[in-house]
Amino acid sequence: MAIEQQSFLYEVLIRGAADGSIAGAHQIHAERIVDTETGAVLAEKIMDAKPLALADVASLLAESFVTDAAVIAALQMQVATLTGELEEARASRDAAAPGGPKPGSVSNIQLRKAVNQVGLRDAIEAHLKTAPHDLRDLWDWSESISVDAPEIIAACAALGITDQQRTAIFEAAAAL
Repeated sequence: MAIEQQSFLYEVLIRGAADGSIAGAHQIHAERIVDTETGAVLAEKIMDAKPLALADVASLLAESFVTDAAVIAALQMQVATLTGELEEARASRDAAAPGGPKPGSVSNIQLRKAVNQVGLRDAIEAHLKTAPHDLRDLWDWSESISVDAPEIIAACAALGITDQQRTAIFEAAAAL
């Protein structure tokens, strides 16, 4: 077994002053004992905080983050790949859903205009007078509303609006 002691920067804390300037800073290092043959960490200890001169803050951070630029770039590529895979999965799911793809969310104003066009605004407003607060908050304050929001599904059921009609209203709203 080959053992090695490693030390690395664990934390940098920068305190701000009321005027927005830097008031002070400290750094904390960590030490670990590693089996270099297996890579197993045998022990790890967080060391005590040590003051950090303000003049050293920029260079210390630059050294730490420059070495991490490749890691950041790799993570950004992974995020982009996963985002693309997620979009493909959603499109596949929506295409396979009965009746084809459904709209996701629309803005509050789009939904209001769509229900005006189909003549349901007065019925919805009447229902909202006795509806739970969550539904009223959704209707009054949300920037966007999802076709599959539980409050919307329940309200449509209470108003006798079918799933197909709900989807059609959201599709019309999305087109506005």
